[in-house]
Parts: sequence; C-alpha cells; structure tokens
Amino acid sequence: MFFLPPSSLNSSFRSSNTSKPRAIAVAVAVTVLALCATLACPASARTATAAGGASVVFSEDFEAGAPGWTYYTNGRDGAAQVVNSPTHGGIGALRGTATADPAQSEIGLAHIRDGLSFNEDNSALSFWYLAEGTATFRSLVVEVRTAAGADYFTTVPAGIATGAWTRASIALTDVSDQLAGAAITRFVVKAVTDSAAGTADFTIDDVEIANGVQPPPQASATSPVDGATNVRPNRVITAFLNTALDRTSVTDASATVSIAGQAVPAAVRYAAGQHAVMVVPLHPLPPNADVDVSITDVRSAAGVSLDQPITWGFRTAAGTNPAPPETLLRDELTSAAPWSLYSNADSSSAQIVTSPVHSGGTALQGVGTAAGPFVISHIRTAHWLDENSSIGFWFRVDGSAEPADLVVAAATDAGYTKFRVLDAGSIPTGEWRHVQLALSDIDPGLVGQFVRSVELKLETATGGEAAFTVDDVQVTQSLTPFATQVRAAAKDDDSPVGSLTPEIKTQVRELADQILTSQKPDGSLVVGPVGDPWSGKVDPYAANYATLGLLRAFEVTGKRAYREAADQWLAWYQSHMDADGIVDDCLGVYPNCVDTGDHDSVDSYAATYLLAVQKRVQVTPAGVARKQYLQAVQPFVTKAERALDTVFLTDGTTIAKQSYPVRFAMDNAETYNGEVAAVRLARDVHDAVQRRLAAYLAARNLYALRARYPVQPDGHFAVAVHPNGIQEGPLEHWFPDALASVLPLSHIGGPGDLPLFQQLVQKFDVGQADQRPLAINDTPQYMWWAQAALRVGDPAAAQHFVDEYLSIEGRRNPATLAITAGHLIRILTFDRDHSLWF
Repeated sequence: MFFLPPSSLNSSFRSSNTSKPRAIAVAVAVTVLALCATLACPASARTATAAGGASVVFSEDFEAGAPGWTYYTNGRDGAAQVVNSPTHGGIGALRGTATADPAQSEIGLAHIRDGLSFNEDNSALSFWYLAEGTATFRSLVVEVRTAAGADYFTTVPAGIATGAWTRASIALTDVSDQLAGAAITRFVVKAVTDSAAGTADFTIDDVEIANGVQPPPQASATSPVDGATNVRPNRVITAFLNTALDRTSVTDASATVSIAGQAVPAAVRYAAGQHAVMVVPLHPLPPNADVDVSITDVRSAAGVSLDQPITWGFRTAAGTNPAPPETLLRDELTSAAPWSLYSNADSSSAQIVTSPVHSGGTALQGVGTAAGPFVISHIRTAHWLDENSSIGFWFRVDGSAEPADLVVAAATDAGYTKFRVLDAGSIPTGEWRHVQLALSDIDPGLVGQFVRSVELKLETATGGEAAFTVDDVQVTQSLTPFATQVRAAAKDDDSPVGSLTPEIKTQVRELADQILTSQKPDGSLVVGPVGDPWSGKVDPYAANYATLGLLRAFEVTGKRAYREAADQWLAWYQSHMDADGIVDDCLGVYPNCVDTGDHDSVDSYAATYLLAVQKRVQVTPAGVARKQYLQAVQPFVTKAERALDTVFLTDGTTIAKQSYPVRFAMDNAETYNGEVAAVRLARDVHDAVQRRLAAYLAARNLYALRARYPVQPDGHFAVAVHPNGIQEGPLEHWFPDALASVLPLSHIGGPGDLPLFQQLVQKFDVGQADQRPLAINDTPQYMWWAQAALRVGDPAAAQHFVDEYLSIEGRRNPATLAITAGHLIRILTFDRDHSLWF
C-alpha cells in the first residue's frame, strides 16, 4: 500500500478486472459413434435424494441398457456395449474397447452422455470404472459441456487404476471454475492409453451426478512432494487442500510425522489463506531418513471430514553443507507410463529405446514423419507447488527434418499453460544437449503455481522424419537463496556504527514533535494535524509508519514522550483488532471517529504493525522490561500474524483483502518485512515453531517478489498481479507506476538493484522532471525514493530527494503529515546504524 491524499490518488490504480483465471475451454469436434441400436432401451436416469441431503440429478446403473450414451475412440476396432459381466453391482455395466494405433499420439476411450438438463449447484460426478487389457493406461479424463456450447476438461488428479473396480469422484467446479452455476448438457468419461500397442477395455458403472454436495477435503499438493529426495532437515512440511478448513479441527494431533514407524514430535498449524496444514517438526530431521507424513481428523469449513488420510513420504538430505536442491522428480526414462505423445505429423509414435541414450540403459523417443513442418511433444504428468523450482533434461534430435525450435512448457491447476522457446533455429542434430530452466524463466505466471504437467516439444522447420529423444529428466527446487536473505534480515545486529550530528537530532525532534500534533487523547493518530483536511481520519497504515518514526526518534534522542506516544497508538490499534487481527479505518473528528467497517488493505496494515511492535521491542533494554512487554503484546502479535495469514496465498503473495483480491507489489514488499519482523519477535519469545513458519513464509514471499513481479525487459516491478494472473505493468507515471518499483526497493532492495534504481531516476526524476510531485502533501513520494536510494547504496540520491522534498514543504511545516515525518526521521538517522527497518 502507499498512502496519498485523495487529490493525488489515481482511483484507476485500484480498479481491475477481477475475473478468475480462465480455465481451458476447448471446442470438442469428434465423430461420435451412435450406438442406439446396441444400447437403446428405457431410460433409467432419475432424481432422488443422496446422502447428506444432496439431490441426485442424474444416475445410471445400466440395469436397463444405456439410453442416451454414445462412444468414441480414435483407436482401432472400437466398440461399446452393455455387458452383464464384469459389473460393479447388479446385472449391467457399459464397456468400451479399442486397439492401439501407432499413427495416433494417444488413444482415448470415451463414454459420452448427452441430453442432460440441470444447473450446476455444488455438483459432483461420481462413477465406478474398471480399466483392463494389455495397453498401457495413462490417465482418466472428465469433460463437461454447457448449454452455451463451451467444453471444459480436466485430468482426474488421482490418476487411473487398473485391474480392479475403482470409484472416481470430482466436483464439476474442479473440472473448471467456469462451470459454477452453468447449465450442463453433456459429460464425458474418458480413459487415455498409450498408442503403441495393446488392447484396452474401459468399463463404467453406477454413474451419478448430485447437486448440493459438500465433498470431503482433498490434497491439492504437498510440499515436499511425495517421493522427494534431498529434503532439508528443518523443512516446514505442508499439505495444501482444495477447500477451506475449520480452523478448530487442526490441532497437533491432526498430523503424524514418523521415521521407521517412530513418531517425530511436531507442531501443526493451519494457514487459512492457503488452505494449508503446516507441520513443523520440533527438531531437525536426521540426514538420509525416510520420512512418512499423515494428516487425519481435519474438517472442511462446511464440517465434512477427510474421507481418507492424506499420506506421503520423502527422504532427507545427506547432511552436506550447503545442502543440494530438493529433487522433486527424477525420471531416467525406464518406462513411458507417465508420459504421453502429441504430434501433428502424418504418422508418429513414442517408445522407450535402448539407443540412443544419454546415461543408463533407456531413453524416451518420439518419432514423426510428415511432408511439411510438424511437432513432436513429450508430455509428463507431475504435481508440485513451485517454490523456486527448475526443470532439467537431456535431449537429442535425429533425422532428415530440419529442427526449428525447442519449447519447454508447464501446465497448471489454474487451467493455463505457459511456455518458453529455446535454441530457436539453432538446434544441432545427432548430439545430446542439456537444458536447465527455472520455472520462473519459462514464464513469471508459473511462480508459486501448482504444476500439473511438463511438456518438451520439438518443432521442425521442414518436412521429413525426426526422432526427438529425451533422457534424465529432473525437477529440483530450493528456497535457500531467499531463506538466506531472510536470516540476514532477521539478525539482531542493530549496534550503532556512526554518530548523528546535533543538527540532525534537532531535525528529528522537530519531526517527532510534529507527529505528536496528530495524536488524540485516546491514542489514535490521525493522518494530518489539527486543521488539516486529514485530521478527521485514522489510517492505521499511515499511523504505523508514523510510529516507526516516533520510536526511532526515542532511540536517538532518549525523549520518553515519543515512546509513550508510540505505546498509545499501538494500544489503540490492538484494541480495534477483530478476531482475525484485522483493523478498520476510522472517520470523524475526535471524539466522534467512527469505525468505517472497511480498510484499504489487510496485508499492509498487519505487516506495518508488526514492524512497529518489533521496533518497540528493539528500543526496550534487554531484561525484565523487554520480557514483560513481549508477554503483554504477544496475543496481539499472534492476531496480526493471523491477519496476514488470511490473505497469504499459495503462490507466496498476499492479496490486499478478500473483497479486493489484487496482489500489489508495494503491499507484498511490506508483507515481507512484516514476516521478517515476525521471525524476530518469535525468536525473542523463544517460539521456534512460529519463527520457522514466519521465515518460511518470508522466503516464499521474497521469491514471489523477485520472480513474479519484474516486467521484462528492464525488470521494473509490476504495479500488481490481478486475479486473472495478468500483470499491471506499464512504467509511465510517477504514481503508481514508478512507486510500484521504488517502494519495494525501499524494503527489499540491495546493491544489486542499483542499476534499476538509477534507470528509474533517469526516466522520472530527469526525463519527467516537469511531472515531479509539487503539491504540499503530494511530496511524501520523495521519502520512498530516498529510502530506496539508501537501500541500494546511493546516499547522494537519497539526499537529493530529501532536498527536493524540503524545497517544497520546508522545515517545521505545520501541515506535514505524520507518516511523512516518520519516514524522514528514519532517513535522516540512517547513518546511525545503516538501518531503515530493523
């Protein structure tokens, strides 16, 4: 958040398209084999009441045939019929068969039901299936069509089981959130098999769609993933669920961590904004240990319990220092089962080969032949949450077709695919090449997302024959670079390294005294002093920054009135927290200030409060007084952390508030330092669990700031990321465009950001000098520029922006806003310990 008076605030800054990311919508054009002669008989669909009060809007047990059903396959010898064996129950089931066709990239066996007429209303599709045969089954897909003619599909996350009757269930909104409330006319249940060889039988039975279903919670992903290796021993272990949980159901008994059957003591916490259960072992896990995790006994917010435990396992690192990145996936290509082939060549196939190989004994090769340019894609299912992950693989191209481009793509649970073109026009043939690519370098939109599949694609420039072989595919990730920065920021190293001149101390007193003119008898700090148009508003964000200035003034002058004023404000803030630690704005001249019931942002308010409390602890001498203060303030610190938790998303960013789910770069920079403050506060009260949780969240947030927000090619920060994933990123105006980079630099900047800062200075302070902020109280922007300059190591620029501010507002200006005075105090005293925040 950035505070400006209404005359300066660009209202369009807070307007956006808040639609959700568009899920994959496809126009399905298939040749449906009408099987009415074989399948037609009296309808058995019915409306009934399901368990728990849900209403069944469609059901089919195939006891009286299969009216309304058709079948499609692109395999050979396709056929479908109602059979009396095998069945899941009763005397009927619907079986489809197909034989492999190497000319296809994959084979689909699709049971299609048209003629539906109901509106989605918390709807869930369930069915039993039996997958048998000599073909290799790859996935289970559900497709849904609306009355508007839009088709949506998804792969059932649990995969496809073979050889036994298995129940599958999926909410229609998990197929696509675009289906919420839609009129439904068709659904398809499809098994996908390898195209190389074999026959397949895909039988379904006891199909049902129910409205009003409250499904049990399910895991969207875990971190680390099941089967991960090189896991850090002090890792926070997390299960992300697909729905909100009842917070009271998450206790230390909800999760079990064990090694060789022996339980490991651990604390369990619920992260509401991420729908996540976070498990923190109380001691570092031993090296080279196989760790099992199980989550049980948690309920959704609707009161529905897990239908089965969430279980997974991983192996810890060997204990080397530094630890290698976590390995999420390592595929030496001994089996093609997790892979599928796509090609638009005239003929194509894929198989495991023993030559050529990069290492080991096998590799995966796709072959295509066409008269003109074509593509060969190897697609692998996977499921992980990106936490600075990287994809590596070896590839080789052979054949007469001239290669053009190599493309690496990743698809997400949000329903979109991002890609990166590599080696455009310069791919060699007949030799192995290695690719290592950070997920964020494929596209920033993948940062912090749940990845569901990876695609490696060869595009040819000419016709002919091409063999595209891949080997040694690996996905790794590491938050260590960001965790290291968090640890450095959280160090308790605030000893003075310089002295302040008497003149600086005089200015500090003047500014602190100016802040005091904005404080009311109840402790509230209004935005502007008496007589100012802003003297009738309490903005907690602005007041927290003013309080940071007061505490800094106390630190350098020793005047207790400044600390007492800070205490009075913090007490006001704490008394206005709701159960989740959220504080609203207050309007009206004292004593008639009325809670507005709203706030600009949850994340910035809570984060700056934590910064202020941490500073209050810092200026309290170690010993009894500090201990007593920490004990008194701890319940409110916990509430502020909960407030951040409510808006902290799985991608590592925070939204401004639930009613405005936009992720602002400025707010997130403040969130980062708020989490660092939480690390320090947890350390001070010896809460190792909260310290590790806050450090983990800070590292993820810093990764998101550094990887999600930069806009290429110059790397400035986007103003915001909207709910549809689009960056608001032009760099045209002082506010908000430039400030969206400058404010984050003031919080997270370092010497490596100096080129970006200098570019911003050149573009705006020099190139747009005629648009500089000139109005009184529009000039607080200069304070952020000065703080950013200090962070990146340009003190001359910091002084320049202070001089720009003073040339307009002057010293001892009675109209100076409290937040501006607070900023200037910290800038003027930077030389004392080279610190702005800690």
